[in-house]
Amino acid sequence: MKIANIKENGEPILAVWRNGGWVNLTHALQLCNPREAALTSISALLDAGRFDPVLFQEALDGAASRGEERQVLSPVFEAPLARPGQIIALARNYSAHAAESTLPIPHEPIFFAKSNTSVIGPDEAIVLPPNLGRIEPEIELALVIGRRASHVPASAAADYIAGYTILNDVSAQELQAREIREGYPLFRCKSLPTFTPMGPCLVTMEEAGVAPALGMTLRVNGEARVVTNTSGLTFGVARLIEFISGYVTLLPGDVITTGCPKAAGGISPGDVLELEIEKIGILRNPVIAGTERCPV
Repeated sequence: MKIANIKENGEPILAVWRNGGWVNLTHALQLCNPREAALTSISALLDAGRFDPVLFQEALDGAASRGEERQVLSPVFEAPLARPGQIIALARNYSAHAAESTLPIPHEPIFFAKSNTSVIGPDEAIVLPPNLGRIEPEIELALVIGRRASHVPASAAADYIAGYTILNDVSAQELQAREIREGYPLFRCKSLPTFTPMGPCLVTMEEAGVAPALGMTLRVNGEARVVTNTSGLTFGVARLIEFISGYVTLLPGDVITTGCPKAAGGISPGDVLELEIEKIGILRNPVIAGTERCPV
């Protein structure tokens, strides 16, 4: 099942892809229970403990049987999670990308944090600061935590995942090289405003599975720069949840982004990025020049 945060006529709603089109899930849930009126985002569902694809299907079937299913004709997509509680990112989690670095290939997952204020949604602009040099996009499969997770064994990982989305881990490469060289954490170079586009929707577990092998393509102005598959992950989804939850308590709505498969090269103002992952869709963002300089 695909579920998305959408604005319809300026109003936020939940929508599900059904029979070749987007259907208003918020309306269907309210028909079942008027008290569900506040459930207008994926975050609201997760916070309320109501993220349940079986519940969604029953609500949609009920609306259809009553002739009250509402199609969303002009959807405007927003990020699946506007402000995740935590964004935990993996470094060098594909062997091909790790080989591009002079650093050793990791023997265990290496993770770092990104600021949640860096998140934007589909079609929002990535803003390049004027003094940070080369900026690169990174296509990544991201998973969203569905319930509190601490010390989760890999065998149970599927029970803790709400679904998957696309995340663009935009990186200021020259600042990143400096942070690595000087032993600083990878945070500034990854956390600038607009440096974490996400979307366009969330694909639930029953459709993608706990060990997804999904085609990935990153295009800049229509030119494919990265074509690969999530099967190349060094540490898979179940292992990541087991390892990270052994150190960090994960809560509903937290995001783990699984790593960059391959360098894509620099981007410039005027470019248009398209990140596509099989079964999820296309995350599209334009690139513009910023005016505010960073204190480097």
